[in-house]
Amino acid sequence: MLRRLRKVFFTVLILFALAHLSVQGQKATLSFDSIPPAPHTWEGVDYSGNRWVKNLSKPYELEEGLAGRHLFISPSHGRYFNGEIWRWQRPVMFCTTEDLLTQSFVFPFLIPMLENAGAIVYSPRERDPQYNDAVVDNDQPGRNGLYQEVSGSHTWATAATQGFLYPMTTFNDLAQPMRMGTARIIRTTRSQRDRATAIWQPSIPQRGQYAVYVTYPQVENAVSDANYTVHHAGGETTFRVNQRIGAGTWLYLGTFLFNAGITERGRVTLHNGSRHKGVIVADAVRFGGGMGTTQRSVPQVSYTPDSIRILNYPAGTTSGLLRQLEGARYYAQWAGLPDTLYNADGGMHDYNDDIRARAHLLNFLSGGSAFVPDTIGRGVPFELSFALHTDAGYNRTGTPYGTLAIATPMGDHGETTFRTGTGRVASIDFAHTMLHQVTDDLTRAFGVNWPIRELRKGNYGESRSPLVPSIILELLAHQNYTDMKFAHDPNFKFTVSRAIYKAILRHVCSMHGRDVPPIQPLPVKQFSARLVKGKNQVRLSWQPAIDPLEPTAAPSDYIVYTRTADSDFDNGRLTGGKNHLTLTLTPGLHYIFKVAALNEGGESFASQPLSAYCAEGHASGRSGEVLIVNAFNRLSGPARVETDNRIGFDLDEDLGVPYHYTTAFSGRQTNFSPAGMGKEGPNGLGFGGTEWVGQLIRGNQFNGIETHATAISAQRTDLSISSMSSEAFEQSSTSEIDPYHLIDYVAGLERNAPHNLLPYKAFSPKIRKLLTTYHEHGGHLLVSGSFVGSDMTRPEEREFLNRVLGVRCEGTLRTQDVDALFGLRLSMPFYNRPNSEHFACTQADVLSPVGNAFSAFAYGRGGYSAGVAVPGNGARSVTMGVPFECINNPEIQSAAMTALLDFLLP
Repeated sequence: MLRRLRKVFFTVLILFALAHLSVQGQKATLSFDSIPPAPHTWEGVDYSGNRWVKNLSKPYELEEGLAGRHLFISPSHGRYFNGEIWRWQRPVMFCTTEDLLTQSFVFPFLIPMLENAGAIVYSPRERDPQYNDAVVDNDQPGRNGLYQEVSGSHTWATAATQGFLYPMTTFNDLAQPMRMGTARIIRTTRSQRDRATAIWQPSIPQRGQYAVYVTYPQVENAVSDANYTVHHAGGETTFRVNQRIGAGTWLYLGTFLFNAGITERGRVTLHNGSRHKGVIVADAVRFGGGMGTTQRSVPQVSYTPDSIRILNYPAGTTSGLLRQLEGARYYAQWAGLPDTLYNADGGMHDYNDDIRARAHLLNFLSGGSAFVPDTIGRGVPFELSFALHTDAGYNRTGTPYGTLAIATPMGDHGETTFRTGTGRVASIDFAHTMLHQVTDDLTRAFGVNWPIRELRKGNYGESRSPLVPSIILELLAHQNYTDMKFAHDPNFKFTVSRAIYKAILRHVCSMHGRDVPPIQPLPVKQFSARLVKGKNQVRLSWQPAIDPLEPTAAPSDYIVYTRTADSDFDNGRLTGGKNHLTLTLTPGLHYIFKVAALNEGGESFASQPLSAYCAEGHASGRSGEVLIVNAFNRLSGPARVETDNRIGFDLDEDLGVPYHYTTAFSGRQTNFSPAGMGKEGPNGLGFGGTEWVGQLIRGNQFNGIETHATAISAQRTDLSISSMSSEAFEQSSTSEIDPYHLIDYVAGLERNAPHNLLPYKAFSPKIRKLLTTYHEHGGHLLVSGSFVGSDMTRPEEREFLNRVLGVRCEGTLRTQDVDALFGLRLSMPFYNRPNSEHFACTQADVLSPVGNAFSAFAYGRGGYSAGVAVPGNGARSVTMGVPFECINNPEIQSAAMTALLDFLLP
């Protein structure tokens, strides 16, 4: 009986959906052939108020391009409840699914690029991959931390409107967290001495990076300059929030390092100071993305000839995954979208509701803004919507399937203009710009003919329903093996995301009749942090990177960010256009620096971090000095399987090296048959398993130098530390490196693997030459890395291993069954499986001694040789087959460094 009732109900819902044009898909009754002419641009329409949020602590302010532009960016699908189980919306193929793959482009790459260009970006999916969260709210002031109020000349009162309330555990489909609680309100003051303050002090479950979000309800007379300050491990960062817009949802401020527990440097404050008369509103603050909390089940319904009524929602299940991996429908509920908009099917068809929720959330938040006038909403001036997808098809020719762009020049009701009078054909212009920018950049960057499939005027809800120009980009085919060889590689993700950012920039400038500013620079190169002889100072230097695709992407200034070992980076300082900076250091403190390039178009991604440490006797010349070189630059996709009868990816052989982290892998590939490409199996499992679903896997965080420097400075306070990238080291002269008592060479997982999209080498020819000369002059070497032997295959490379390091490579083994690295009278456990804390050494070289060298390490008790040491009165060296930074016990890591330094620098 229940099955029959459900069938009737689903039939009614499908008919309803088709009638209202709200399901993504084709509808034959819409014709695009006779669209009347209308302006293709905003024709002078613009937003002139305070932006939704602005970081006031940045050392610069952008004025052109995307500065102050509000953008809605969606990474397509996510986990959803299909009425029986939670599952993906797209099939599992080639170790991933579109639901996981698209967010691995959008969150680590695209959104930061847009924000670095000055944009305010909102996504209908959670951006933070942090497993933990802490929500601090006035309604439950002692839950997850502390909420406190301090009054001044004005006192806090309860607002006459609904606010946020965090349900005690999970919540069902009817819960509306943004309308279940209260909020606090206070009149503004111009006085700085008599301000009132609200304080949110979370109990952080575990030290780490947490996104910080604020929410506030819609009230009359709210001001546009509410000042929130985030107190974090790196200091204080202040944001101006326009509380006249964007009420009743989560507003992202930034991501910061917080220490565990309740700490003074772990809180958010809001005072009532303002330039305007009005009120400030305080509601909840959220720290971290957390796990999904929406509980889903099939509702119990009552049917009559005239209606369908929801009787009850039985207890159900959550997705069990990071909130980031769930579909937009669930985030929309969490983020304040009314239930009639995320739950149009009465809880019976989450798939359709997920597609609708993306556009509904955009329209709800942007209603009443300059770009969506004469509607009711939250007034956020979103002016475009971009959705990234990868569901494009497959071929068997061994070539990329290519890119498709979709735009809809008619709205839900056949309208051909937006509410400003701008023609919906502007979406076609946007799609054209995007399609050519992406395919041109990919073709030029990777030397491959990346085809344009088509610019489709399709009738899809995600491109039709938004009330601003909107497109869907089917970037590639996740069903097509050749496309996936690129899609898994972080270098490809960066290049694609940069192309999308450039297309969005060009579209926005075109819509407003403005010139396109310079493209934001690429990250700097040849970064070094060298101590100044005879002074407690460090000289930082670097070189700009030339972008062969964009001549305008040249930096005009640089930002240097600084932190100490136990803190987070500060807000940065400008260098006045100089590519070097000399700073005074406090002896005994371990400093870490990174640099970003800047121009009128925005800020680049930051450089790798470098360390500097002045020992107490450095200025007087009484300390030795170590140079740490970071040679672990590799970013890569997984190992490939390419034979006549097998294609795919082997994660056990090598999962590759993600950029910082990835959640894109679903599990190991199980079907390698070329004939099965593109076919979906039971429950969406066409090409693989799901054992890695929801797991955050760490990759290259470029922090090896910091780990080594921390261990050295903790054990040998008589040693000072300089550091540099391998690029900078290659440019060094022999006379510059000879004075160092020890060179610590951090090779990590560096190797020129056949599945790398870009070349990497454990020891380049220039580096081999420098290290050889340094060794001949009596210099000491510490080398660690998984492939320092096997990556050296040419005769001259093997000669370098033998003569300089005393090493012969006997092959490579998988380390999953190795319980620890033995040596230095220590048992050293190490990261040998993919995990959320650190990159893993899943393979390592067997390194045997040559000449007077001896085996110093073993894989397990009595196992193969894992490294060698070369004794002597002259040059000494130690080479480890496991990266030193992979030792996963801090105390053992510290003891290991002590023993290494005692041998190398007796």
